Amino acid sequence: TTEIYTLSLHDALPISNLLRELVEFRHSLPEFLQVDFDMEPFKITRLKCNIYTEYFNGINLAVRRLVYHFSHLFLKNWLSSGQQIPEFIRLDDYSENTIFLVKSSLNSSINTIQSLWSMYEQGQLAIFGYMDREYIFTAASTLVLLSATFGLHDQVNSYLEKGLDRKSVV
Repeated sequence: TTEIYTLSLHDALPISNLLRELVEFRHSLPEFLQVDFDMEPFKITRLKCNIYTEYFNGINLAVRRLVYHFSHLFLKNWLSSGQQIPEFIRLDDYSENTIFLVKSSLNSSINTIQSLWSMYEQGQLAIFGYMDREYIFTAASTLVLLSATFGLHDQVNSYLEKGLDRKSVV
């Protein structure tokens, strides 16, 4: 069962190349489909939300095995250390491709929750549908793993609160 958590650099390189192509594709979209995810207050249309939540979910699915690998490594190291307070994994010693993949998953999860929270605020969250809830759950779950593994609590807590808010996942 630990095979799923084992990842080699050889496995990460094709995923990194694919994600770089996806980023290029995103930037080549027509202007009317571009979204500034740093905009405050953030607001997105339903059409753009549908496109980008699919896009971000694809990134998270592609990187999921790497996220599991690091979470498994973190738990293994913590349990074997006997310490009460864990030592978070630092990406300093990892390749640029690995860092790119982890950051892509982090940003995808944050942007997914931000987009769907905007839909909630506009009264457009698909409460009776399946995909909005699935995307919220997947993004929040990924953020929990990334936060616990890399110690990103301050960076992700506000998004986790929105993603786990009972109103958004009804």
